[in-house]
Amino acid sequence: MSKKHPKCYDCGRLYGDEYGFPDLVIPDWAWRAISPRGNSVGLLCPSCICKRLYEAKIRNCPSAFTSGPLTFDVKSWIR
Repeated sequence: MSKKHPKCYDCGRLYGDEYGFPDLVIPDWAWRAISPRGNSVGLLCPSCICKRLYEAKIRNCPSAFTSGPLTFDVKSWIR
């Protein structure tokens, strides 16, 4: 029995750094507003997160990549 690979709810991009789909973290209030299933559940790639934020008229949303080549390290910015 094979496990289904996670993918973006909107565009179908497979989840993982190797597919160009790193973790982009946004605040809970923003995620609840754009959640694919309306109940804070689901998976969206960074591009689709941005598209949904735009459609929801959410601007200047705090965010951080927490995996992949663009990982944000707060401590490195404080120095």
